[in-house]
Amino acid sequence: MHFGLYGINQGAAADPEVAVGLAQLAEELGFDSLWTAGDLALPDPKPHPQAAAPATPVVHPALCLGALAEHTDQLMLVLGASEGCARDALLWAKLGASLDHWSEGRGQLLLPPGFFAAAGQGLEDEWLEALRSLWGSDVPTVEGQFHPLSNLQAAPRPIQGARLPLWVQGRSAAAVRGAVLAGQGWLCPGEDLETVAEALAMLMEEEARSERPSALGILEVSVLASALPSPEDLEAYEELGVDRLVLRLPPDRAPVLEAFLEDIAEAYFDDFLDEPEG
Repeated sequence: MHFGLYGINQGAAADPEVAVGLAQLAEELGFDSLWTAGDLALPDPKPHPQAAAPATPVVHPALCLGALAEHTDQLMLVLGASEGCARDALLWAKLGASLDHWSEGRGQLLLPPGFFAAAGQGLEDEWLEALRSLWGSDVPTVEGQFHPLSNLQAAPRPIQGARLPLWVQGRSAAAVRGAVLAGQGWLCPGEDLETVAEALAMLMEEEARSERPSALGILEVSVLASALPSPEDLEAYEELGVDRLVLRLPPDRAPVLEAFLEDIAEAYFDDFLDEPEG
């Protein structure tokens, strides 16, 4: 089981000094990843209890992770794409490639919950094709209606090339299908063990129904949680096949956030954190 932190670009962490301190502490303690929320603005009023308060400071995720890449060495850096990203393939191809380039191959991209909501219209498929082509093809080309590409180059390419990992967020049927057919990873929001178990059952049904491209490899599963599960529930997550628990940073000041990270490490890492190689 791995552990990540979600929301490193929000709240108190919108202060660059706080974000750098938390990122370095997370790396020192043994977390494996930092995840940014893709929100560029927040709904007012809050749409659900787990949502950030409307006045919460939010730094653009690409700017945040670009800075944190310079202050960390090993953490996976997951760039949260904003809703509506499927309208601009070139922008998000460039942001993903730039992050991967600056972080020496640690960049990843998280698609928002609504990305596959319009499945069947071709927009998402062309967007994905455009990113893979811009990242990995010597002659980037897409013949299509939404994101046609020809006669251009977009250097530097990602260090990971066209295999730069894409994560799909959400529990909807469209998101689960998108994760199976197009993602290297799936981020499942989970309020409790029962919710996660139901979502994983949906995933297994989709995997049995759809033909996952072999080039994507085995789908990695992470659970996004707002509260620490009990040790018993964490063991149950492992038994269900969950690879990572991603914890939302609470909306507190820096000292509280530092204590939050230290408490997680003390309570869980001896039993659940993979031993480092070598």
